[in-house]
Amino acid sequence: MKIEKDILQRYSNGKCSEEEKQLVEAWFNDFDNGQSFSDAQLDSMVASLDDKVRPGSRRSSVVLWMGITAAAVITFVVGINIFRYTSTVDSPLGTFTDVNAIKAPTTAHASLILEDQSEYDLDKLQSGDTLKAQKYLMTRLENGELKYIHIASTSVPVYHKLRTKSGGNVSLQFEDGSRIWLNAYSEVTYPTQFAARREVALEGEGYFEIASIYHGKEKQPFLVRGQKETIQVLGTKFNANFKNGNQVALLEGKVALSNQGSSLATKTEGSAKVVMQPNQVFGDGKLITVEHIEKYIDWKDGLFNLEDLTLGQFVTKLSDWYGVAIQLAPELKDRQLYGEVSRKKNLVDVLDLVAKVYPIRYELKNNVVIITDSKQ
Repeated sequence: MKIEKDILQRYSNGKCSEEEKQLVEAWFNDFDNGQSFSDAQLDSMVASLDDKVRPGSRRSSVVLWMGITAAAVITFVVGINIFRYTSTVDSPLGTFTDVNAIKAPTTAHASLILEDQSEYDLDKLQSGDTLKAQKYLMTRLENGELKYIHIASTSVPVYHKLRTKSGGNVSLQFEDGSRIWLNAYSEVTYPTQFAARREVALEGEGYFEIASIYHGKEKQPFLVRGQKETIQVLGTKFNANFKNGNQVALLEGKVALSNQGSSLATKTEGSAKVVMQPNQVFGDGKLITVEHIEKYIDWKDGLFNLEDLTLGQFVTKLSDWYGVAIQLAPELKDRQLYGEVSRKKNLVDVLDLVAKVYPIRYELKNNVVIITDSKQ
């Protein structure tokens, strides 16, 4: 069998053949025997994989391993560099000297918090890099999504957190194949491996696509736990916004909402107060049916959907996305908007579009964008 070089890179990008995939996963399964490995042994095992697929050749792929040790150092296997990086829980809003300097975010603005509370800036993790910590491996796919590619069984759940800042937008594939897209200023806590039940805790906003089958079972619920409500689903697609009003928008499938919040690793689920159908939205105690449910995941698709949105609601989204405080004149807050705008535009471009609909002026004072009615 002829196999091209950089099999780990192609595996992480989902471009391996089925035979190559089986070979890589068989190698990963060596971690399941309960042994512990030194960094030198891990290096040797990575090299041995290359020997299996490319006899006599030298490996040229760069695989990043993060060993969780007392020093929490990060090393390149090929030995080209050694460095460490950390990030704070969240950084203050940026300091700007001119409104034209407020650009659209171009990176994930997200961090991963491991079980020992080590925190890593995901913008420094490139496509194809692989993180190794204790008994699991995680890679970043070509589309930027995080995916666990090996998880050894443990008797005690290992919890990770994925956290975004202003302008944050990152996706993660859970161990069961379910996926989440995390919006700005949000956080999801999850076990690296699901046990008796599938459950995660959400703060902020996330869009979920839940796998209907887990370990061959089709009837195992997936719980999204919030502080005020708990969402129970099977196979479905929905958006959960726990920032304001605990709004849930259902695109496909069926979900049940409990009448109380809950925490991870508890049996508390509450009783279902409402069962939602596709194209329904629940928020502020009301269940409604909408015509264009896709507008509730505009952020996931890189857009600001302005339909049925007021200018007051819009500037809140702008503040979260661009990482700057915005002050809007009270008389402008209820102005209705329409259409959609790309999130790739810089802030001044977005405000100029608004100015074509309503006569506004804007300026930056003391690191705050102030928007007023230009007619007054």
